[in-house]
Amino acid sequence: MAFTTIAKASEHFDCPTRAGSSSTTTITGMGFKPDMLWIKRYNGNGHPVLNDSTKGIGFNWIPSGNNANDTTNYVASYTSDGFTLTGNLENTNNLGDDYVGACWKANGGTTSSNTDGSITTTVQANQDSGFSIIKYDMNVTSATAFTIGHGLSAAPELVFFFSLDQSGSTSNIVYPNNP
Repeated sequence: MAFTTIAKASEHFDCPTRAGSSSTTTITGMGFKPDMLWIKRYNGNGHPVLNDSTKGIGFNWIPSGNNANDTTNYVASYTSDGFTLTGNLENTNNLGDDYVGACWKANGGTTSSNTDGSITTTVQANQDSGFSIIKYDMNVTSATAFTIGHGLSAAPELVFFFSLDQSGSTSNIVYPNNP
């Protein structure tokens, strides 16, 4: 990805830490609506939870768990200045545990169709920060080569893939792009 100058990185990314409460909790003060959350308990065991506003509430990726596609409503909503977590859930909001949440801004939940690749995708992209969220239907065999439009002006340097309709950690792929 070509380097860009971002005057204020906090307008595109934030990493709040907090204590779990075991009750509905709203995290605010980001200055933007986050589109992707990566929440992890850092004072004990537990799986990280990823959720994004394109796939929506109840479509989570658990990269270290056996249930890669978790449908628990960890995130209750995305707000204009943060997000709201549901109550007593061990991986995101358990009383007595401490959490960190990496939060990225894409396009405020607004998606568009992208036909730049051989597969049409649904994309929300943040050109300023070089970050996008992509959703597509895989209707080809694993041996078929395909390309995916990502909505950015340069090839991404890191890509995360995961399936929405297959369970198990084997459906998770992390692919760093080698320019």
